[in-house]
Amino acid sequence: MTKEQKNLIIGTLVALAVFGTVAFFVVKAIINKVGDAAPKIGVTTTVSYAQTPIIIKSMRHIGQWEFMTITDEEVVERSRKNLILSDDKLVRIYYGTLRLGIDLEKLREDAISTQGDSISMVLPPVQLLDDDFIDEALTKTFYESGEWDAKIQKEMYDEAKSIMIRYAMNVENQEQTRQLAETQMRQLLQGLGFRYITISFESR
Repeated sequence: MTKEQKNLIIGTLVALAVFGTVAFFVVKAIINKVGDAAPKIGVTTTVSYAQTPIIIKSMRHIGQWEFMTITDEEVVERSRKNLILSDDKLVRIYYGTLRLGIDLEKLREDAISTQGDSISMVLPPVQLLDDDFIDEALTKTFYESGEWDAKIQKEMYDEAKSIMIRYAMNVENQEQTRQLAETQMRQLLQGLGFRYITISFESR
């Protein structure tokens, strides 16, 4: 499967979750796996301990679950003294698109415990879903005087990347992402028949 196809699938799953229908597909996947022993759609169900590994496996199939997309533009510059002419200077503009969410492929084996119609789940921490978020095709040189080697340009790229990560992964954005993730996961679990749901997150 190509990266583009995977991203399309992930985007579709997220859209379905937002409209409250992703639970249907997870339930359907579980029913296909457990056959006649599985609970029927439309009936209040009780998920047993024996089905917990199936729930974990189905959750992992969702993979990366995106809840927030942040676009950022950062200006990075370098300057140095030039004793012969005027000072050298390089100013570059970087553009990035950062996706925040959780990666359910990292769901631990002991992340879920069930008892009757109660379930407790520990979700993976909020993270950047893609480390390659700077669009180098859009990177622009706003001003340049003098000659600058690849090492300096790499340092500027890394600085822009670091600034974008700090901006995107601030406390407010992480908390909002956790709230969105908890809301959608709670809705999904309710669709599986659970009435009492406790959701927490792993610490980074």
